[in-house]
Amino acid sequence: MKNILTLLLLFTSTYLLIAQDASWVNYTEPERVGGLLETPNTIWLSTNGGLIEIEKDNWSTNYWTKANAGLSSNDIEDIAVHPTSQNIYIGTYDVALMVRENGSNDWEKLPYPSSITDEVGAMIRTYCLEFDDQGVLWIGTDKGLISYDGENWDLMGPSDHNFLGGVWGLEYAENGKLYISSHGFFELDGETLTMLSPEGSLGEEPLFAYSYSAFYRNENGHMWFFTDLGTVGHYDGEEWVSIEQLPGFGFSGIGHFSVGLNSDGILEAMEKGKDPYHLTEDGWVQTDSWYTSTPLIRQFFLEDGTRLGVTNESLVLENGEEYIYTNYPFRRTPFRFRYDQDGHLWMLDSNNIILNPATWETFVAEEGITSPVGFNDYAFAKDGSFWCTTGRAVHQYVDGQWFKYDYTNSVLPDVYGFNSIQPLENGEVWLYIYDEGVYHFEDGEWTEQSHPAFSFYNVYKIQAVPGGVWVYMNTPDYEPVLAFWDGTDLDIIQDFENGYSNENIVAFTYDDTSDRLWVMSYEGNVQYLENGLWNSFELPLEADGIEYIRNLIIQDDQMIFYTSYGVYIYRNETWQSLNVANSPMSNGVISEAGLDGDGYLWITHGNNANSKVVDRYDLGLLSSDETLVKYKNLDIKVLENPVQEGSLKISFPMAELSNAQLMITDATGKKHSFKLITYTNERAMLDVSNLSAGWYTVSIQTEGSIYSQSFVK
Repeated sequence: MKNILTLLLLFTSTYLLIAQDASWVNYTEPERVGGLLETPNTIWLSTNGGLIEIEKDNWSTNYWTKANAGLSSNDIEDIAVHPTSQNIYIGTYDVALMVRENGSNDWEKLPYPSSITDEVGAMIRTYCLEFDDQGVLWIGTDKGLISYDGENWDLMGPSDHNFLGGVWGLEYAENGKLYISSHGFFELDGETLTMLSPEGSLGEEPLFAYSYSAFYRNENGHMWFFTDLGTVGHYDGEEWVSIEQLPGFGFSGIGHFSVGLNSDGILEAMEKGKDPYHLTEDGWVQTDSWYTSTPLIRQFFLEDGTRLGVTNESLVLENGEEYIYTNYPFRRTPFRFRYDQDGHLWMLDSNNIILNPATWETFVAEEGITSPVGFNDYAFAKDGSFWCTTGRAVHQYVDGQWFKYDYTNSVLPDVYGFNSIQPLENGEVWLYIYDEGVYHFEDGEWTEQSHPAFSFYNVYKIQAVPGGVWVYMNTPDYEPVLAFWDGTDLDIIQDFENGYSNENIVAFTYDDTSDRLWVMSYEGNVQYLENGLWNSFELPLEADGIEYIRNLIIQDDQMIFYTSYGVYIYRNETWQSLNVANSPMSNGVISEAGLDGDGYLWITHGNNANSKVVDRYDLGLLSSDETLVKYKNLDIKVLENPVQEGSLKISFPMAELSNAQLMITDATGKKHSFKLITYTNERAMLDVSNLSAGWYTVSIQTEGSIYSQSFVK
């Protein structure tokens, strides 16, 4: 790899200090900026990647996240300061509010009360914050307007007015009134709520917002109300002066739209990545952006008139000064984690660059006729050669030379969709092409694998093993089918054959050390094939519902399963659970995870290149924190399995159940009721006669551990 282009990534000293001092690092690059708070010495910016703190005297920045500041979420929509205490409040999109007392560096959670959450019956999404001069905090949410006076909470929503739903903008004015940007534009005077915008169309243009709106109010009390339909209305304090449609204008949501007076005193409205509109004597006119180097996420006008632009990675001033604030070291969200012949982790950092995160070495194809222009899938062979696919070709790199295989020099078809490629130790390579089937490479030649099943079924995944390839397919009716192909015969595995349970497979993993084939399903079930027999493997999934398994990592004496919402690490016969609630893990669906040669676990979040969220966790610092729940299997014994006559009899390693939680869940994670009949020291009998026939798990949760075992009813 050394003779291929290696890029050196540079990091700021701030990043290095954080990385050295913490077992967790959140690497984020915002794509959305919610609000700005300006204090005498500091500017705060809330983003969906963390909180930016800027020192006004020298423009030095701190970039705060869950990992280095103890935030409950990195997805921060707005920030406000209490007028008396000077305590700072932030509203996160997904985990309510947090407060930092004046003079402190610690953030405390401020959850919404059950009186409100029970009323709306769903999680509350926070959008914006505003204090009035009495110290009452007003909170715009997707369920309406919430107020908090330090003790009491109140909710105002659609029951108060049909057009008061999501609240996306708030401003408390010097006249003592609160202005509210929702589906319509509102004024709150004491307890009197008035919708200022017309309920119907005024002329030909409706003034109504579906999913986002914003407004601007000047010192004379004139207001401009902007909707996501590209409509803007001007209100002079008594009536609507104009309502017009801006060509090509229509913003997509909070954090993507800016409005304010520029340094020339002109009202300016800008959508993320687009040229701004100026309000002139001739109406709204689109003009060239003042900053053209990189698209701005958002811009703000500071108290001294300075224009502050924010890009994905920097702060930009009108005088040309630019300051990097983010710690994000990747080109995009890394994906397609793979291991080389020496066990080192690589990840696809862009379409044509793979990266080793332990050394930051990159592997880039040299320009040439046979080299790939980008990597679709890639794999390292045991002999040190490198294989990859592009849209409709296979490329091999060996001894400093590229070889290309496509329809011009092999039986490979002239189609797009070259997907999974998997080399074996003996030089064989297996390839799956979407909608085309399975291909095999041996002794320098490709062959198409012919079998009627490959035409009848839809092949979705393959896993090469010594002697052949496992194939996961679906019938035309989307029934899952698992089969083994040895190049001549196709062995379709029947449900319950040698212990196999037919599932919707999400991932294969083959461990050549143990010669085990691992099969994981969407529903959270794990099986492995060993010596011709299928065995079930119980995972300690925590979610109330189904927690979709993504894949399994096996390295040395540890196993790491990762799901959509958590990571489960098994070593020294002990489970460790990591998720957004018990660790600084970034919020958001987990996409991939991998373990590098330095013992760092890398976790990516989100499902597209615009969601730049990567976590790094140091497995060498396995935490003993009690908030990280540890699991132990097989410490509960089911004394009669299957259960006889509706009575579940168990033994367990504790004398008392009074301080423990007893729970029964089914295969989907749903909890079921039962009746505790009797229990003595380390024994209990439960009435489960209400359960239907099926597979269940009985669990006992104490303060620091969960003991579980499965049973059949």
